[in-house]
Amino acid sequence: MFCRHCGNQIADEASVCIHCGVPVGKGKRFCHHCGAEHAEEAVVCVKCGVSFEQTAAQKEEDFMESLKSFRSTLDSLPWVAALLLVLFADGLFGGLYRLTKGDTTGIVVGILWFVTGGFFGIGMLIDLICIIANKKITFLA
Repeated sequence: MFCRHCGNQIADEASVCIHCGVPVGKGKRFCHHCGAEHAEEAVVCVKCGVSFEQTAAQKEEDFMESLKSFRSTLDSLPWVAALLLVLFADGLFGGLYRLTKGDTTGIVVGILWFVTGGFFGIGMLIDLICIIANKKITFLA
């Protein structure tokens, strides 16, 4: 068998490579910044110095970026598709759309939309009117 880290031959029953000290079965990973290959245990890229550990701020930034991306996808739907989503899944679709706003109001209204099924159907009517009039959901969004 060969070590996935250094490529040297090691015994089949080995649990650690005697050449590089990396546990058997552990391979290399790639830097998300420069693409350089590194040991899986590495915490920083030796080529560019980027940390492999995400900070809480980076995770939050990535989450907010994914919300913006999801919202832009919803905004780019043809109005007929948005209309069908509102008709058949307004509690889910309307709640998701409002959650993607990312601020406190959007989060509160999005959760209310989920829990009440679009304010017990009233929200669905409002969304239908907004989609027909504006070609997208604008009420409380």
